[in-house]
Amino acid sequence: MIERDKVVGIIGEISSASALTISQVAERGKRIFINTGSNSDTLRGSDCKRHMFHVESQNVMYVNAEGSHFLKEGLVEGKNWYVLTADYAFGHDLLNAAKGFLGRHGGNLIGDDLVPTDATDFSSLLLNIRQAKPDLVALNLAGTQITSFFKQYGEFGLEFPIGGFGFDTISAWAAGAENFHGTWPSVWHHRVETEKSQDFVKRFVAKYGKPPENQAYSDYMAVMIMAQAIRETQGTDAAEIITYFENPETKFDMMKTREGYFHPETHQLLQEIYAITALPADQVQNEWDIFTTSGPLPGADQPLESLIADAVGGTCSFAS
Repeated sequence: MIERDKVVGIIGEISSASALTISQVAERGKRIFINTGSNSDTLRGSDCKRHMFHVESQNVMYVNAEGSHFLKEGLVEGKNWYVLTADYAFGHDLLNAAKGFLGRHGGNLIGDDLVPTDATDFSSLLLNIRQAKPDLVALNLAGTQITSFFKQYGEFGLEFPIGGFGFDTISAWAAGAENFHGTWPSVWHHRVETEKSQDFVKRFVAKYGKPPENQAYSDYMAVMIMAQAIRETQGTDAAEIITYFENPETKFDMMKTREGYFHPETHQLLQEIYAITALPADQVQNEWDIFTTSGPLPGADQPLESLIADAVGGTCSFAS
């Protein structure tokens, strides 16, 4: 695209491995790459690139946001967690961040199982959880594994609180109200009660017949952020856009209660996150509104930088 179509920027991606490859090509071609779906802390750390920026929140941000919610709910200090982690980079990042959060706030890790990425039967792990009797079951699983776990957890009749650190609202909808459980972090969801968020939801529903999920939000915001940069710099020069993004005075309307901005040392967009909690099935009114939401995290008295405390993934050092 860079050589053939002469694009001035690239927006998107889900896979962290693919995002790394795109960032390397964008760096060589001196084009802006805005990552909207890859969570890897390493992309913000040792694999960072000067031309790569991140609208998607990184793993440690989800852990710290969700952890702060559990802390308020009395589920951290002196409490016992049992953690299941997908055995690849995404899961390992979440696990390391979760261990750091527990260590800072006096929580106990009483179970820590790595789960193969192709695992679909959780029965042996569910038996271990039943025996351990944790105060919280924390999941660092991904994709269809989460949906499968929800269904089997319900079949086993377990009632320990569930939470997790990596999640997409589409996974809740796929599970359905009968099988969706627990509390999860979300960078945005369709029930955020701000005027601009609800206007976005209405326009999206009118066009697509369903509410937008968090990935649609991130893609939309990346386009708006890039458009703002082009407008404010009056051009598409990558060096000028980088300078604009790195300027601490540059802020972005995230359709939330606080503006967002790029952390200049890692190019991570700092913005509020929410904790969503599954509604009991008998309280669900439709297939989309199957959870309640916390207020914005962190609280208004905490800086957005608290979301990247104890980030793993190495240190970012932009090549000159």
